[in-house]
Amino acid sequence: MKIVDLLREIFRNGPIPTNQGNIDYLISGELLELYKDLILETDEFSEVSNLRIINSPSIEEPNGEVRHCNSYLLYTNTQFEGNCVLYSMYLTPPIFDKDELFNLGTNSGSITPELYSEIDFRPYRGYYLKDSYNMSEKDKELSRERLHELLDDMIDNPMEYEVKGKRHIIIRGIFDNYINSNLQEKVFY
Repeated sequence: MKIVDLLREIFRNGPIPTNQGNIDYLISGELLELYKDLILETDEFSEVSNLRIINSPSIEEPNGEVRHCNSYLLYTNTQFEGNCVLYSMYLTPPIFDKDELFNLGTNSGSITPELYSEIDFRPYRGYYLKDSYNMSEKDKELSRERLHELLDDMIDNPMEYEVKGKRHIIIRGIFDNYINSNLQEKVFY
């Protein structure tokens, strides 16, 4: 099993209420302790010899050295090895790829997520419609009708046209060995 599959199971009914500010898809502390055995069975943690769950983003070693957690973006074939101190796992807010904003799909239309004006920082959403050019007058009139129908449908059913963002998986902890290649792809939830 992969970490992404475990997180899908944990969050299958939506976010778990936490007191961690604006991070809504987060597991840490006692909740993370409940899933410790399942975490060790995942591909990413299969080579971990000792997994310790902590409730603070830093720990003090017996020699007095203070160690702080690092954040790791999950990639395909990420592997943790040796001793691991795990603080949290969470999903980022949805992140939108600018190239996806204009992927109009089968309906030939899309609605952007809420964006902000660079001039006055006012929120707005973009409505994008796709149509053909170089057509006869009769085709232009039909095209005009189709565009009106499409815009009406987009306004009536915005969820069908909204560009969907992807969530990344962040793992926070202190790890003896973190194996990751720059050639790997990010894992999306």
